Amino acid sequence: MIVRISAGDYRFIGKISPENGAGSISQALSVRDNRKSVASFQDHLKHEMGMVYDKTASGTLQNDRLSAGQASDTAASADYVSSDTGFNVPSSLKPIFKAASDRYCVSEKLLEAVAYHESRFKTHVTSSSGAMGLMQLMPSTAKSLGVTDGYDPTQNIMGGAKLISGLLKEFNGDLDLAMAAYSNGSGAVHRAGNKVPDIRQAREFVSYIKSVMGTDNGK
Repeated sequence: MIVRISAGDYRFIGKISPENGAGSISQALSVRDNRKSVASFQDHLKHEMGMVYDKTASGTLQNDRLSAGQASDTAASADYVSSDTGFNVPSSLKPIFKAASDRYCVSEKLLEAVAYHESRFKTHVTSSSGAMGLMQLMPSTAKSLGVTDGYDPTQNIMGGAKLISGLLKEFNGDLDLAMAAYSNGSGAVHRAGNKVPDIRQAREFVSYIKSVMGTDNGK
């Protein structure tokens, strides 16, 4: 069943399976501010409809790549640190982002923005394609980065920071291209002539990061 919902400035399109209630969110965006997240929209639905977004044996709820994490996951229970980025960061993760930023010379704000976009700061989420944890690392990528436990916050964030650092070097500091490569792989960027590929997922990810980072180049 296809579901279309408008709520305030949100526009939602998704699919729901009548057998088990599991759904696949294909779009949930704010038309006025794309930093207003899918997670916020889910919170709205949970409040209004009593829906529980949780990883289950029978199915997952996804925003293209992301399965909603368990209720006991980091972001659900942590204290938060206010920021000027349009989201708040769990206080338990702030020191890890800071350490990863210092180690790999990548903007702390960029790391936090990627983690927020990819996982809503939930540590045990798994995407439909198998990407893991806070920074949504694919298993093969995680292995190449030396990450042995993709759901360990420190390993995952450090791995994501190392990956972003490498992509910024590969694309000569071009944040847009580095983020497109993070989203869809370096090959997709190269095949597009070293431009952001005409792939919706890549375009939306790059646009979101730009809205958070402004003129900051990520270093």
